[in-house]
Amino acid sequence: MDSQAEPKLEIFFFPYILGGRLIPMIDLARLFASHGVKATIVTTPHNVLLFQNPILRDQKLGYDIGFHTLNFPSEEFGLPNGCENELTTTNGDMFIKLFMAAMKLQDPLGKLLCETRPDCLVSDSLYPWTADVTDGLGIPRIVFDGSVVLLSLRGREPQTLRTA
Repeated sequence: MDSQAEPKLEIFFFPYILGGRLIPMIDLARLFASHGVKATIVTTPHNVLLFQNPILRDQKLGYDIGFHTLNFPSEEFGLPNGCENELTTTNGDMFIKLFMAAMKLQDPLGKLLCETRPDCLVSDSLYPWTADVTDGLGIPRIVFDGSVVLLSLRGREPQTLRTA
């Protein structure tokens, strides 16, 4: 019998930079980690701050979960440093620049995946270019559409969403 343990499945999660899409994917990564998967959330430095505490709690519970940050090109698009999600925009022009900057994460993500070679990437549907990156590296990709999470919950009207 082989005394070496089988390596853990390692999945990278790449959520979009909008809170309504970021939060459901973070929850999904945490769920996978609670079932023994090594989960790495790939996001930007300021977005890590939105979910850092729950991840640290999960790590204390022994879950193999963490994050890797990609520098966000805010200044390249005329955005202030640290403008990495819709909460930090103050007008429509900034919001559009935010979306444009998010598309520039393709090269840094590709480099990270090439260096780390996870077993799978779960990426937001608003990053369609992740298909090109993962196909080129032979890494399986699962598309996550966080917008259907709300529709699914709304259709079932859980107790927490009901009005009194």
